[in-house]
Amino acid sequence: MKHYGEPLQVEIQPDGKSATLLLGRIMPGQTQTPDGKPLYGAHYRIQTIQDEEGVWRISQMEYVPGWLSIG
Repeated sequence: MKHYGEPLQVEIQPDGKSATLLLGRIMPGQTQTPDGKPLYGAHYRIQTIQDEEGVWRISQMEYVPGWLSIG
């Protein structure tokens, strides 16, 4: 089974060297609520850090089950 995601929120921390990404999991066939809002079948909370070379790397990833609607 393939999983697809869409960035929902990116928050760069004041230090400029770490960030939090909220990634919504797109479920084929169920991409919207009945009133047309985007619908996600769970989401991931991803913590990243920037290394000495400027490359962003995942430091922590948390799967959060449950339907999520934005908007």
